[in-house]
Amino acid sequence: MILAVTAGTIVGILIMLYTPLHEFLKLAPLSWEQMLLAIGIACVAVLWYEVVKFFNQVLRKKI
Repeated sequence: MILAVTAGTIVGILIMLYTPLHEFLKLAPLSWEQMLLAIGIACVAVLWYEVVKFFNQVLRKKI
C-alpha cells in the first residue's frame, strides 16, 4: 500500500509540474535557496520527535 501511495504522489506531482496544468495552477519551480529552506524545515519538523524518543529511552534505562 505504501508503494501505491508513493507512486501516486510522484505521478501527481509530475502531472502538476510537467503538463499544461501547471499554468492553470500557476506553479513555478523553487529556487535552490527555497528548496534548501523547505528541506531544512521538513527535517526539523520530523526529527525533533527522534530526540524526544531518545531521551525517553535514556530515562527508562536509568529507572
